[in-house]
Amino acid sequence: MLFFLSICLTASLTMVPKGEPQTEHVPDGGIRVWTGADHWANRLADWRQGGDGLWCVEGRQRWPFRSLHRLTRAWNPGGGPGQVSVTLWPLESGAPRGEQAAGLCLGAGGREVHVLRSASVHQTPAADGGVLLMVQGDGRLVLRDFSQAGDSGGGGWVMSNRTKLADLPLLGSSEEQFPEGLQGKIQLRVSAEADGNGGVTVHALALNEGGVRLELTCHLPVESMDGSVGLLSHGGPEGSSKGHGFGPWTFSGAALSEHPERAIGPVHCVQYTVDRGLLKVTAQLPPLGDQDQEPWELVDLAMSGPERVLARSAWKQDSYTAHFRVPAWDMTRARDLGVVGTIDGKTSTYALHVTANPDPTKPLILGALSCVKSYTGGLAWNQSGLWFPHEDLVAAVQAAEPDLLFFAGDQIYEGDLTPAISSPMEDALLDYHGKWLRWCVSFGSLTRRLPTVTIPDDHDVYHGNVWGNGGVVEVAPEGRKLRGQDLGGYRMGVRFVNAVHQTQVAHLPDPADPTPLPNGISVYTTSLVHGGVSFAILGDRQWKSSPSIACPDGEIVNGWARAENFDPLTQGDPKGAQLLGARQLAFLEGWADRKSVV
Repeated sequence: MLFFLSICLTASLTMVPKGEPQTEHVPDGGIRVWTGADHWANRLADWRQGGDGLWCVEGRQRWPFRSLHRLTRAWNPGGGPGQVSVTLWPLESGAPRGEQAAGLCLGAGGREVHVLRSASVHQTPAADGGVLLMVQGDGRLVLRDFSQAGDSGGGGWVMSNRTKLADLPLLGSSEEQFPEGLQGKIQLRVSAEADGNGGVTVHALALNEGGVRLELTCHLPVESMDGSVGLLSHGGPEGSSKGHGFGPWTFSGAALSEHPERAIGPVHCVQYTVDRGLLKVTAQLPPLGDQDQEPWELVDLAMSGPERVLARSAWKQDSYTAHFRVPAWDMTRARDLGVVGTIDGKTSTYALHVTANPDPTKPLILGALSCVKSYTGGLAWNQSGLWFPHEDLVAAVQAAEPDLLFFAGDQIYEGDLTPAISSPMEDALLDYHGKWLRWCVSFGSLTRRLPTVTIPDDHDVYHGNVWGNGGVVEVAPEGRKLRGQDLGGYRMGVRFVNAVHQTQVAHLPDPADPTPLPNGISVYTTSLVHGGVSFAILGDRQWKSSPSIACPDGEIVNGWARAENFDPLTQGDPKGAQLLGARQLAFLEGWADRKSVV
């Protein structure tokens, strides 16, 4: 028998016809955070799908150069001419600022770079960052280089957010400028065509509501335009915290290749377990809107008619998850299922494969992973600087052909790429989901075909070194000032932690005792029988006492004693301190005494 603890270990190509331009319309409906399967937003929390287009709702100076990339388009200048146009405007009125711009991100990444790395380009310039075509706050139409780190630097675990317009080398500028600066609606159009000698000619036009026309022409290396295409919003007007809106995109020309297979969503991943005849499935959705109320279905893809529907579920607000339970599950055979839902009148099916229970007489292969970080310094918008989406790790796991997956914690880091947002709660939840969806699209190809045990650790709940203490936050000893994370309990509170649990552990077998902590935080102590092996699954941090409180003489900060004379061997296990909770210990005693794994 084995025992899980929450520990930290470390395409086909379709060319766009040269005829009529193709316009990508925003679906009708209310405002929604998720901007659609064709887009990848940086950050998720910064963009909205609105009735008149796509909005960057983040315009504060601490969040520069927001982007929204078109996953299903790529600019291949060697394929012929191409053109992209879009209408842009400030979301709120006010005098234009010096650090304000809106336009397009072009040539991010490239054909040799994974599309999700290319689509992650924002905030900080680095290798393979492409170029930015923008109307600046001063009214000039400019083309700037986003592929050189410059003075803003690459940052450590969190990217630098000090990037200014002046940090980006100027590649071209219009001779004139809009007299009123970046105000009102402006039509922006860019075309490019390779010259056959390793170069590409870029021509851009901007036209405002007053009829003023700005133009620029640049000759660049062809690789400058090879890659992702995205919207770009930087800052906003004086007195506003919001950025810019963008009307529907229009694409034309053979250079704008189309890749419908790169669309992601609405289901970003599924996780499932089968235990003693009960199938449980969690489908992870993006942040949906009030208009998206149709139920989701779990169906058997081999069946037809009403019998194919195995279960139905509405999605949960804070976690954006749909949960399915199918009792009396036949564990002796594999089945192909689908999660089916309708958004904006379009029905989608996300396929998953539920395996048969492995032969208990044969070795069971467990794939164990933890501590999934996207970036650890030395930024480059390619594989040399960005681990996300971890395709090499996924390939290695697939090659091992495991029977069961175990993600042991720190599926996300709150400070990965961009800093953690811990308040207000709605923003914190969106910040978590942006990082969690990166995990989903990285490992979804594994979890959709293998049973998965996932348990959160400290960083998953935005808390370095959690001392759960049964959910109780203690008072600091007299004369000492302690950080919130050292006081026990969960610094992010019940609503946040429960949302994380819904995304990560709701598909596990039912808890042995589902009673929440006294403050309402959910629990998940349980067991799983798979391939003749019984696994105990524990959230080992949930009842753990804070050493800063339990051992005041140790002057402990973040788990490390500062007092010179403190001896952890003799003073580190004070009376009343807990490692596991009483309920967990009772569960383990019963689990260990079983004569059979059934």
